[in-house]
Amino acid sequence: MGTRWGILGTGRIATEMAEAIALVPEADLHAVASRSQAGADAFAERWSVPRAYAGYETLMRDPDIDIVYVATPNGLHRDNVMAALDAGKHVLCEKPFATSPADTLACAEHARDRGRFVMEAMWTACMPAMQRAVALVREGAIGTVRHLSASFVARRDAEEYPHLFDPALGGGATLDLGVYSLTVARLLGGPILASSAQGVWGTSGVDEMVVASVRHEHDVVSELAWGFRVDLPRGATVVGDEGSLRVSPLPNPSRIELVRGDHTEVIDLPPLGRGLAHEVIHVEECLRDGLLESPLHPMSAAVRTAELIEEFTTRA
Repeated sequence: MGTRWGILGTGRIATEMAEAIALVPEADLHAVASRSQAGADAFAERWSVPRAYAGYETLMRDPDIDIVYVATPNGLHRDNVMAALDAGKHVLCEKPFATSPADTLACAEHARDRGRFVMEAMWTACMPAMQRAVALVREGAIGTVRHLSASFVARRDAEEYPHLFDPALGGGATLDLGVYSLTVARLLGGPILASSAQGVWGTSGVDEMVVASVRHEHDVVSELAWGFRVDLPRGATVVGDEGSLRVSPLPNPSRIELVRGDHTEVIDLPPLGRGLAHEVIHVEECLRDGLLESPLHPMSAAVRTAELIEEFTTRA
């Protein structure tokens, strides 16, 4: 038997994670919890999950669960993560990790105190195409990086995605999509030093369109965009003094276009399934090696992203 996973929540992302776990032999989906027994039972039947619980706390008390995947609404993440850690579980928490940098940092410190692995579920960082793009940039394939642009603007309808437009549930474009643009900017452009943003707010009180200017270490600058109101090409382009690199689409990149002079090289690295399986594989590797954080997406990165999100949603 492999690592025994429990999932909190039965929504769309929980369904996609169940599908991903099924693709990883080392991972065993052992339990699911919903707010209702009927919801948990339906999910368990669909994915052949042995145990179905009504109430998240019941799953956390299950002594046979090794790691909890938190797939609840954003506003519940902090309390769910803390409860799972108190129950002695490792934790993978869906992005954004929490709705404030203070809560993100508190969870990270609590996991360290408990000696448990914790990670924000930033699957983009685990994708083969993104890892290859990061390696190419670090190897100097495009020379010294000067500029980066990243866009994740995808139309969202309030009737189909009501939680994304509800401030009480941690809605808004920055918490839903901005985390990807910021993560890609960090991975390909380096640590972020300063930023400014402009945004448009909807009638429900959440940010719906945001553009940001970012300054990184080593004089790299970025232009980032995310939002709900239209559909735009989703990807990131990095320009250096010897070429450029584009990775797309976001959030699950599968193609790299590397341009040097008159030559363009296309590298296709399709994901396993939808792509979430690579995140599961990475977590399994971290647990096998006894790590408490991910080297690809450490909690310091999640905390920094949360700080920027707080700045954007305050000033945008």
